[in-house]
Amino acid sequence: MLTKYFVNAFGFASYRIASSTRYVFNRKLYTKYLPKNFVGLAVTAATAFTFPQEDQKSEISAMPENKFLQFASLEYCGIPLLTPRDFLDLLTQENPRPRIGRRSISLDDISVFSKSLPKKRNFPKNQFFRKVHTQGVIDYTDYLFLVSLLTQPKSSFEIAFKLFDRNSNGSIDINEMELLKRAFASSNTQSLNLNTTIKSYLFGQKLNDSLSYPDFCEFIESMQNEILEVEFFEVSKGAPSISEVEFAHLIFKSTNLKKDEQDAMIHNLMTKLNSCRGIYLEDFRNFSIFLNHLSDFVVAIKIFSYAGKGLGREEFSRAVKATIGYNLPLNMIETLFLLFDKNGDGRLSKSEFVGIMKDARQRGFRYHRFGYEGWNGFKHCLRQRIRSQHLN
Repeated sequence: MLTKYFVNAFGFASYRIASSTRYVFNRKLYTKYLPKNFVGLAVTAATAFTFPQEDQKSEISAMPENKFLQFASLEYCGIPLLTPRDFLDLLTQENPRPRIGRRSISLDDISVFSKSLPKKRNFPKNQFFRKVHTQGVIDYTDYLFLVSLLTQPKSSFEIAFKLFDRNSNGSIDINEMELLKRAFASSNTQSLNLNTTIKSYLFGQKLNDSLSYPDFCEFIESMQNEILEVEFFEVSKGAPSISEVEFAHLIFKSTNLKKDEQDAMIHNLMTKLNSCRGIYLEDFRNFSIFLNHLSDFVVAIKIFSYAGKGLGREEFSRAVKATIGYNLPLNMIETLFLLFDKNGDGRLSKSEFVGIMKDARQRGFRYHRFGYEGWNGFKHCLRQRIRSQHLN
C-alpha cells in the first residue's frame, strides 16, 4: 500500500494512509504507525543536505518564470512575451540567442501578427512555430499551457476537453479554452487578454470560432512532433539518425543528474554497446510517447514486482508494449539497460530509471532541477527512499 510520510525537524510525524486519508500528528514518533526502518531512512536522508540560502529557495520556486523571463525577446507595456521562436529555443537550448534587451511592441503590432497568420489548413505539418518564427506572441499563460501539453498523455486532454465542453457539442469556445488552460497550467496567473498567436490560430482573428476536439488533438500532436524534430535534427545535423550515445545525452539533457554520474553511465554504455544501429526520428518520437505514459508504465512494472519478477529486458519490453501498444527498438532498450543496469545483473534500477525519465518528460520543469537542499531536501530524499523500497 502506497503511503506518504512527512517529518519535521522537531520530531513531529504525520503519517498518511492512502486508503483512509487519516493523519497522525504528535511530538513523539509513534513507531506503531511507522515502518521499522523509518529512523534509518531519516538519518540517511538527512546526511545528504545542507540548508539553502534565500536566493536558492527563490530559484527553486520561480524556475518556470525564470526561464520565461530569460528567453522572452518581446515586451508589451513592460510585460515580457515570447515569440514562437523563443518558445522553441526555451525548450531546446540552454541559453537564449544573443540580443540587447527586449523589443517593445504595441497592440497594433500584435494585431498585425494575428492578421498575418495563415489559415490552419495552409500550415505545413509540424511546422507552426518555425513558420510563424518571430511574427507572433506567446504570453505567460500560453507558455505554461503549451509546456503542459508536451508532458501529458492524450487521455488527459480528452477528459479535460469533455469536462470544459459545457454544451457537449464536441467543441469549446475561447472562454472554455481559458478555463482549460488554467486547469492544465496549474497557475493562478491572470491572462493579459491579448489576442496572442495561439488564440488567433485556434479561434480565429476575432476569437469567435470554436475548436473541435480533433483539431485540438491535431494541434497538440503537431506541436509535440515539431519540438521533437527540432531537438533531433539539432543533434543529427540533418542526418536521418543519431547514435545511441547522442540519444543518452538527449535523455540526460533535462535531468538533475550530476555530471560525473552522467559521465560514468555514458562510459558504461560506450564500452559495452556491441553495435551501433542508430536511433531514428520515429524511434525518438515513440520514446517520447512512452515518456508521456510513464505513470502507466510504473503500474505495469509494479505488477511484475508483485509477481516476484525482476525487470529484465523481456519484462521491460512487454511493459512498454502494454503501456503504449507497440515495442521500442531493441537497440534503444539495450541502450537504456546499459545506462541504468548499474550492477550488470541484467535488471534495471527501477527507482532511478523512473525518476530520471520523469525529469526527461518534464523537460527540466521539475523543480528539483536546481537541487533540493536543507529541510526540503531532507523530506524529498526521505520520500524517494521510501518509494524506491516500495518500487523495488
